[in-house]
Amino acid sequence: MTMNSSKEFRINEFLSLKLEEGKTNIYVNGNLFRTCVSLILNIPIDEVEYFDETRSIDEAAEKTGWSEDKQFERYNEYGYMLSPEEEFLGHCSNLQVWYEHGYDTRLLHYSLSFSLLSVLSHYDPVAKSVFKEELAKRYESGCKSVVNFLRSEFDISVYLTQEEILHIELVPEEAEILLDVEPLMGIDYPHRFISGPYMDSPRNFIKKNKHVTSLIIGNDSNLDKNPEILEKLSNLKHLEYILVGRNNLSCLPKSMTKLENLIYLDLSGNRFTDIPPVLKTMKSLQFVDLSENKIPYSHDGDYITFKNTFVKISYPNLLSRQPIQDMYRILEGKKSCNLQYLTEFVVNLYRADRTPPKEIFKRLLEYHRKKIEKKGTELVYNNGIVSLK
Repeated sequence: MTMNSSKEFRINEFLSLKLEEGKTNIYVNGNLFRTCVSLILNIPIDEVEYFDETRSIDEAAEKTGWSEDKQFERYNEYGYMLSPEEEFLGHCSNLQVWYEHGYDTRLLHYSLSFSLLSVLSHYDPVAKSVFKEELAKRYESGCKSVVNFLRSEFDISVYLTQEEILHIELVPEEAEILLDVEPLMGIDYPHRFISGPYMDSPRNFIKKNKHVTSLIIGNDSNLDKNPEILEKLSNLKHLEYILVGRNNLSCLPKSMTKLENLIYLDLSGNRFTDIPPVLKTMKSLQFVDLSENKIPYSHDGDYITFKNTFVKISYPNLLSRQPIQDMYRILEGKKSCNLQYLTEFVVNLYRADRTPPKEIFKRLLEYHRKKIEKKGTELVYNNGIVSLK
């Protein structure tokens, strides 16, 4: 077959491909969209069994570890390279099938399908309607590479409503809980979601496996005026971290005992005058921050009640009354104490008092050494930092 200097294949009035100077170019409404480098995927016959349950070209590419370089390696291995005309016909066939199946983004690699569909949506009313549907469908599919691409390339909130986003991100009952409390708190959740276990995010909540695991409630979120907010949030039973500092809270609802997976609770900067009684029945808690509240000096018994929890309390302008001298006895009364929280206490103590009393730190070391000796490690202190050696 003789290759003409220019060959065109029209898919519809808005989408066409041209073979120009040996390269396949995609045109949208007469404007150059992209030059195709190689066919997206060529699955060898001996690997077909891996794709029985593959839901998209993207998943197929991930399962084979496909890349453009590997594609050329295979061509070289078999001693055959596609001619520019064969490449052109392959691209035309792919895009024709894509169009005939309603712009189904599973049939092309996500980097091409969504970018192309986004541009087409400015001209083709069908593409405009499909783009939103495909965005929601592929986002919900959970394919990591696709979701990461959509987040980086598109502002999801422009195309989907708050309710749609939450129902994609979370199981229905948890999505409804956040939608119920949102107007009470003045928080727009869908613009601030993130997947993963990290707590260094400025987002409002963190989710894992479609469940809310961490919740960051901003300052002055009306919690003191609307106690039903915490009542409703107590039904997020997969919560592990809650940051609810500086919200004028003076009490906690008994319903928080339903949070059986909660390990970290930040109540700093509120209006508590005593340790909330409900905390003493929450067995999963490992750390409670009650600093910058109005809690008066407490004795050993108040802390020993928390058998597995480290309670952080500060006494501004009352440094001499901090329970420093009693801390080692408090620790001895516990079953265990998470090292990272003991570390935080010592570091904060160092900042407040320059150098913690050596005899007190020695007792802290003696306590913790009992817990870690079996692992062949040693707890050491250097310039206010506690670490394992």
